[in-house]
Amino acid sequence: MKDDPQFAGQNAELTQRVRHGDRDRFLTGLFAPPEKRQALFAIYALEFELARIPELVSEPMLGEIRLQWWRELIDAVTTGHGRQMHPLSAPLIHAIEGQLVPRAGFDRLIDSFSDSISAAADGEAALTPYPGLAASLDLAAALLADGQITGEEGGAGIAALSEGYELVLQILSLSDHASGGQNPRIALSWLAGHGLRRAGLRADENREAVRQMTKAMADRACDRLRYAAGDRMLARPEMRPLGWLIVLCAGYLNLLRRGKFDPFAKSMQVPVYRRQFWLMRAMLRRGGLSRGL
Repeated sequence: MKDDPQFAGQNAELTQRVRHGDRDRFLTGLFAPPEKRQALFAIYALEFELARIPELVSEPMLGEIRLQWWRELIDAVTTGHGRQMHPLSAPLIHAIEGQLVPRAGFDRLIDSFSDSISAAADGEAALTPYPGLAASLDLAAALLADGQITGEEGGAGIAALSEGYELVLQILSLSDHASGGQNPRIALSWLAGHGLRRAGLRADENREAVRQMTKAMADRACDRLRYAAGDRMLARPEMRPLGWLIVLCAGYLNLLRRGKFDPFAKSMQVPVYRRQFWLMRAMLRRGGLSRGL
């Protein structure tokens, strides 16, 4: 299958989907062993595909129909079929047939988008702006650890990483919004807690409230990422595609501190080469993943 030109083409498309969907997870995913890298990218790409559904449907039933199509696709690839159903089919077949990824984890990933579809169709914001992140990182951890995630410690470490990384993504979405990007993806709980709404975040009268909210989010992210960095499982060499996310988050949060927690500062627009430098520096230095947090 790996020598099939079609499979090679699908893998190239898969790589591009992840590169454009989340550049940080693409960079850190390159540290995965070659035999697992495409399965890892398939997990991430599936999350990005599912995340588009709330934006494409006008009512919850239509969204659920799309989710059901993905469930049926996973059922098909589990039995080695459905190869032509979607560009993700072949990489998913490779991941599931090779028992690299637990089948049940895909159900959880798909199900995690149900609430956000209902909220979007009702003109409301989802409780979390990245509903599939935790489930996809759980799948990624199972893949990288060969399914050897046991006890509460491993699960708690991945949960802490998911929460910390999501908070950093929310802060970065403010910076993207300031430079003309998409609307900020901030959880309603954070906005409500500081008397803010998505509209008018850049207004002068909201400047201090936004700064205070960003600082609180950064403090919480640091706390959760430090916890994740202390997790023995994430410190293992084979878990680098996840552990290095903590290093990148530390870089962003340090820039935020220097900018006095102004999320709209231009310094938050970090070019890829600088992120690569953060990773290389972390590889050369001795010390834990929490350095800089």
